[in-house]
Amino acid sequence: VLRAQAAMGDETRHARYAFALASAYRGRALGPDELALDGALIGSDDARTVLRRLVREGCVGETIASMEAREALSRVSDRALRFVFGEIARDEAEHALLAWKSAQFLVEKLGEAGRATLREEMEILADELCDGGLARPGQVDEALLALGYVSDAVRAELRREALERTVIPGLRRIVDGRGQPVEDAPSTVAER
Repeated sequence: VLRAQAAMGDETRHARYAFALASAYRGRALGPDELALDGALIGSDDARTVLRRLVREGCVGETIASMEAREALSRVSDRALRFVFGEIARDEAEHALLAWKSAQFLVEKLGEAGRATLREEMEILADELCDGGLARPGQVDEALLALGYVSDAVRAELRREALERTVIPGLRRIVDGRGQPVEDAPSTVAER
């Protein structure tokens, strides 16, 4: 619970960084609008639904967020951007680790129903990998990365890599009961 609360604080800090950078680039103060929460908690009382969301938003989403931040960090030279992406990469790797540990805990509590849910999620993710046909990042994408912007092409490549190297194998480890899903998540998800 404490790690989840800390992650929530991290995400608020990340939003502040993003608005500060956007304001600096725009030349005027920018900030958030009202946050719509309609339907955000629908089905959250069902443990299998919680597990599905945990896989998609935590194991997949946070793993990819960590990789995106690390990729941007490796390309930017501006000191402010390096600071922001360094902070975000570290935090997102910790959030991914929290998601993986939470998924493992929930599957252990749910037993076969949890393992079945993970197998279903693995099939969906494997189908996504089979779709292929993604454009490879080019020179424009590289130039944008140097400014700290992760393009759709780079994001798609990182997602594919995360699913192949970390997410699907990690979910398989949980289903098979073979210990830690990701041995050292912060470094595993942060490195390419």
